[in-house]
Amino acid sequence: MKKLPELRQEKNALKTQIRSIMDKATEEKHDLNADEGKQFDELRAKAESLDTDISRLEALADEERNQPGKPVDGKKVSNDERRHYRRGDRH
Repeated sequence: MKKLPELRQEKNALKTQIRSIMDKATEEKHDLNADEGKQFDELRAKAESLDTDISRLEALADEERNQPGKPVDGKKVSNDERRHYRRGDRH
């Protein structure tokens, strides 16, 4: 699956195309013809599908942000190891 910024960019591109279709019809002072209507509907369906994907990824990001930190697994660190770590293992 694409990342959130890519999906948002793709959705914005679709919205620009949709707006272009509508602006062209307005400039030419006519309703959408069959081809324009079909193209409009297809682009709108793609944009709505992207909305769904975007919502899912945003919900997942929210869940991940709100999760408490995971405890560190493994053995406990000894005092001797801590001392070496603090001083950068200098002798």
